Amino acid sequence: MNEFDWRWTPATSDPLGTMVICHGMAEHHGRYAGFADFLSRQGWHVLTYDHPGHGRQAKTPGHLGAAGWSAISDRLTVMLAHAAEQAPDLPLWVLGHSMGSFTVLDHAAALPLPANCRGLVLVGTNSTDSAGSYVLNRLTALLSRRYGSEHVSPLIQKLTFEQFNRSFAPARTEFDWVCSDPAVVDDYRADPCCGFRCSVGFWQEFSSVLYRLSHNRTLRQLPRHLQILVLAGGRDPVGRMGKGPTQLAARLRKHGPGAELKLYPTMRHEILNEKDKAIVWADIEKMVADFSA
Repeated sequence: MNEFDWRWTPATSDPLGTMVICHGMAEHHGRYAGFADFLSRQGWHVLTYDHPGHGRQAKTPGHLGAAGWSAISDRLTVMLAHAAEQAPDLPLWVLGHSMGSFTVLDHAAALPLPANCRGLVLVGTNSTDSAGSYVLNRLTALLSRRYGSEHVSPLIQKLTFEQFNRSFAPARTEFDWVCSDPAVVDDYRADPCCGFRCSVGFWQEFSSVLYRLSHNRTLRQLPRHLQILVLAGGRDPVGRMGKGPTQLAARLRKHGPGAELKLYPTMRHEILNEKDKAIVWADIEKMVADFSA
């Protein structure tokens, strides 16, 4: 596992369980160090890691290469196995933020999870639209054939990340949608491993995931024993200002193993980094501890 960055943060008291954290698009696992340290003080082992195409070790940031989405899924499999091996008798949870939330949900529906996996925490997520995901997939496939899979398309950027800022006009920066705390936004902008543009090949692979998750048959493939927690900001444009997470939780209750929903009305996309993040951190820890008891 030397080809990518990851971190194991052990519990500093009698361990309650293990949390694996999957970060979002165009960022890296180091941004979760504060949250991981908080969880470790509460009695949780925490494993964070960088997705392929992300972090300091990425050869081409925002691009997956010939392996495609299997590179993302395979690395998650390795990380889950490692976490399970470190504490096989303790409950294991998987938290995914934004792209990470879709990654985790798609993975759990398609592949076996470790036997001690108790549940999923989906943060900054959405209920995906089949038509929109299909159009994005076809468009990026066309651009990939014409310009190559490593091509970075201004059009795709305009249709995705740039539209998120429209709800916050006049915006101070192009990333105001990320968080209401200007210091967090400025740190994000200054971080060379954040905010990069992903290739059309990456978007083609990711839109296939979104398309799969738009179908209820995918949710029906989730293990019935899983506890699923859905948390999001009410001012998060990725989740359509709370509508998307609400719809996802409803779909999971009807077609999947069920879900608990928690919305934070004034928070934006990165609820784990908002000014009142301590409330979110404590809520997540309490919820996973209660469901693990």
